[in-house]
Amino acid sequence: MHPVAVRSTTTEPVTMDMMLSWQDEETESHSDIIHRVPDEVLALIMWHYVYESDIQLRAKAPFYWRDPHPSYRTTYISLICKRWRGIVLSNPCLWSQIHLAWPKDIIRTHLERSRAAPLSIGINRESIAFGSFHDMKDTLSDMIQRIESINVQYYGVADYLWGDGPTKEVVTWIRDILGNGLSIPASNLSFVHVIYPDYVLPIQHHDLGHLPRLADINFLGLSLKSTLPDPCRLTTVKAHSSDLTLDNILSFLRSSPLLESVEFKHHAAEAYTQCAEEVQSTLNDTISLPHLKSFRLSWANTMFMETIVRHCSFPETSAVRLSILRDQETSVIESLPETLRNILPSSTVLNLSIRRPFVREAFVLEFQAVDSARYQVDFNEYTLASAQDEDEELSTSFCRQLRVKEATVLFGELTKLKFPALIDLTIWARCLRDVTLICIRKLLRAFDRVQKIALYTLNADRFVTALRPTASYPNPCPSLQSLDIRRCRFKASHVGNILTERMEWAEKLQLLQFTMDGKIWKCKKGQSDTGIVHRLYKVADRCQPQGGDWTESSPGSDSSDGWGWD
Repeated sequence: MHPVAVRSTTTEPVTMDMMLSWQDEETESHSDIIHRVPDEVLALIMWHYVYESDIQLRAKAPFYWRDPHPSYRTTYISLICKRWRGIVLSNPCLWSQIHLAWPKDIIRTHLERSRAAPLSIGINRESIAFGSFHDMKDTLSDMIQRIESINVQYYGVADYLWGDGPTKEVVTWIRDILGNGLSIPASNLSFVHVIYPDYVLPIQHHDLGHLPRLADINFLGLSLKSTLPDPCRLTTVKAHSSDLTLDNILSFLRSSPLLESVEFKHHAAEAYTQCAEEVQSTLNDTISLPHLKSFRLSWANTMFMETIVRHCSFPETSAVRLSILRDQETSVIESLPETLRNILPSSTVLNLSIRRPFVREAFVLEFQAVDSARYQVDFNEYTLASAQDEDEELSTSFCRQLRVKEATVLFGELTKLKFPALIDLTIWARCLRDVTLICIRKLLRAFDRVQKIALYTLNADRFVTALRPTASYPNPCPSLQSLDIRRCRFKASHVGNILTERMEWAEKLQLLQFTMDGKIWKCKKGQSDTGIVHRLYKVADRCQPQGGDWTESSPGSDSSDGWGWD
């Protein structure tokens, strides 16, 4: 196999120390072995050492201080010995990755020694600032038929601090390539990533028909109205656009049957209104996407998303993420597209996240049924945003009350749906301790067959209390096998008593996981932590305590997890 077609499957990077060890003077057998290795195998090893799947890494300092800078890798291995130099010079593919942030003499050397090999070009901020792109642009344009990959990354902290963006020269060159504006078509181009702040340039339409090999494109300036190659080989598409109408999205998906990863996002606030108005599609057939692995669309209203979901056939192995803009005074479940509302009760897995106030994705439902894709649906915040418009300073207690109110409504809606097949439940909700015990009990009744429950909340006591039998619900969650309350505050004696009582009418838990926070866990009557853990071991076949902080005692836990109040 030619080295240029090989991609590394190892997790450990190949270092020069590993290569030089083969020529250890203290062990002649090493030298004998390396001399018996065929040239083709050595070339393959060299390729794994030189190649980076992300070409931007070839412009960064080496991870190991003893290694040469990535720009010198190929030159460095050519200096090991005469035989190695011959192998390096006779394999142009080893010189085919070129980053324009390198010194210009190294760039020219790689261009010369790569001969007719397909090229991968990397461009970043330094490439432009130091003039390398300007100096090499015409040369690259003349050999555009050799270029198979272009990766432009102009996206970092400095870009945001100074409002900086790529020069017009770079963007114009990319647009000329996509729009067939060069004297020679880029007929071998398969990979185009142009990453920059999405406020820099307006969206433009392109005729991509002259790019028959195009498979992976990440370009914020790409319009879905662009003409695609026929046949279309696109497998990966990421586009932030202001013209994401229903017909454009559906036509694009229909024209790209090989798609594996798709991400569409409205990048302008005006697009939200457009989504709410244009919800009628003239297309009625079902679009099959048999190779799809991931699909993401944000943001649009419920009717828009319903049309997309209804027209597309997503494989059972795919992950679909939709970000929905709720209508005013509309609950989470009411905002869920009808097709997904019909799938939700059949779910075997359900992850429910209720996040802190003023987070764009305020509520998240992630679920999967036996014969459906795995869906993650984000819902925006509107209640607190509306209140903030009237009063800029909202108290923490006011925010908590509103969030608890919406959480209670959500739990009530889920209770009405029933979930006969649900076996795996995860709840992320800091506000869970403020939801009434009656509401939680009703929720658990809807999840009657659940086998695994994981909680991420401030205090797990109230939820665990809901597992205690009552007259109206004598056997809550009788099939429960695993309970995970890690990072949650809880009263050990209370949890121990309830789980002990459960063993009188239900099977013993197979697994109990919790966090021991030594700074907070105060034991009564001098009982040690070890004694409490020993008691909890009796309520489960396996008990897994772990050290660490409970959520409310962990500094910065709110910002890292995104579901706190503060």
